[in-house]
Amino acid sequence: MAQSETINCVRTRDVINCSDYGSFRYQANNNHRYNSRPTEISCLRNNNVINCPNYGSFRYQANNNNNRRSNIRYNRESEINNLFLQVLGRNATSNEIRDFTQTMNSQGWSSIQVRENLINSEEFYQSINNFYREYLGRNLDNNSLVSYRNLIVNGQSLADIKNEISNSTEARNRNYNNRDNYNQGNYNSEHQRQFNDMYIQVLGRNSSASELRNYDQFINNSNYSLAQARRDLVNSQDFKQALDVVYQEYLGRNADSEGLQGYRNAVIAGSTFENVRNEIANSPEANRYNNNRNNDDYYNRSGGNSLIQGILCNITEICF
Repeated sequence: MAQSETINCVRTRDVINCSDYGSFRYQANNNHRYNSRPTEISCLRNNNVINCPNYGSFRYQANNNNNRRSNIRYNRESEINNLFLQVLGRNATSNEIRDFTQTMNSQGWSSIQVRENLINSEEFYQSINNFYREYLGRNLDNNSLVSYRNLIVNGQSLADIKNEISNSTEARNRNYNNRDNYNQGNYNSEHQRQFNDMYIQVLGRNSSASELRNYDQFINNSNYSLAQARRDLVNSQDFKQALDVVYQEYLGRNADSEGLQGYRNAVIAGSTFENVRNEIANSPEANRYNNNRNNDDYYNRSGGNSLIQGILCNITEICF
């Protein structure tokens, strides 16, 4: 009888993932309830069977050494890509898969360490900050960043965080304020309507109640015109931040100074933020960015074999 080999696996919720061999689901019981926080466990490999004491076992394909090495590579690359999807909401590029695979092989990194590396990246921060700018109209604070990092560590995804922010009390209150009743107090409803329309044209969103009040104070105490307000808004930090969100979405970067000034000039001349968004989304750079992401993705490059394996895993819960 062949001697068993001890291997390290990671348990997340009801899934045991052995990065070099595959993964399987287990049925929780009173002794082992589902735990969303990733936890390393020890399992035993005997020939082509992985046995994880108290959780169960599964078979993996290992017909010969070449197949085993191939399966190890595919499973590790699939694991890395799944981490990118969970933490950053996108597929990993072939270069990223190669670099993290080398680090896991040469430095003994676990999937937990790869996850932590992605959580602490600038890209993760920018993704959350873009959600804050879109739904809350402000930048991400440090305490919230730490909280969202902990959520990812405990098994949640970037999509879960986006959903939490968009449905938060602060987001709902902001939406309510943006639908401000134009007939409150002594406000001039026609001025406020024109001002709010200007915000939609320049920033692609409604103005808040406080922004409306500030504008009323200006026009009541000076000769401040709507045209001046438009120029000031176009040249504000709010416009740059809104443009950066669009650049990140379609180009994967912040707006450069030349592009920022060009779009400022266009909006001052009468164009709208929606026109700007459409121009960026349909630009040659956006097409190249999307094509590079698709072409660099390992699963497209590998002829779809790993993608088919992933689909079978989701349908049959037999992962290899």
